[in-house]
Amino acid sequence: FLVTSTSTRILRTFNCIEFPTEDAVLPGEQEPYRAYLADDLSLDCSTPEYATAQRWAYVLLFVWPIGVPLLYLGLLLASRRSIVTHRPSPLSRATDFLWKEYEERAFYWEPLDLVRKLTLTGFVLINTQGSKQLRVIIALLVSMLFLTLQYVLSPYKRTLDGRLAMFAHIGLVLVYLATLTINS
Repeated sequence: FLVTSTSTRILRTFNCIEFPTEDAVLPGEQEPYRAYLADDLSLDCSTPEYATAQRWAYVLLFVWPIGVPLLYLGLLLASRRSIVTHRPSPLSRATDFLWKEYEERAFYWEPLDLVRKLTLTGFVLINTQGSKQLRVIIALLVSMLFLTLQYVLSPYKRTLDGRLAMFAHIGLVLVYLATLTINS
């Protein structure tokens, strides 16, 4: 929860909304627009202040939403032998919150699922300004990919957890399909 909520906050820095302006339009030009940060409409996305915020967001992007899943994956790969051979090491015991709910063949599922969550809650905001349909399509494709992976890999040890995750993935796919249909 902490990783996705903090990451979403960082990624919202890239979510600028364009508004038409009253500026004079030269012949042959399109109607002028000005972009503002969706979370703070007083911040013009063409100002140096926004550029500074965006630079910090890029730095924090590599520290938190990209860095944490990579850290998790690195810890799991370092613990792989202990996990699959059932010979606990200090590192595998310390990281069991990342793998103990999953089958040994899918011990890496937690960082993958974290990337899915981060994509659905934040990464879709990068370079998709003004295109809600594109965001929904990306979310739909990611959800379909993870629905397929969930079905093929069956990563959960407990059957009920696997079924619940499967229904959640199906629900997301249906919601995104309905969103595309309604917005068409």
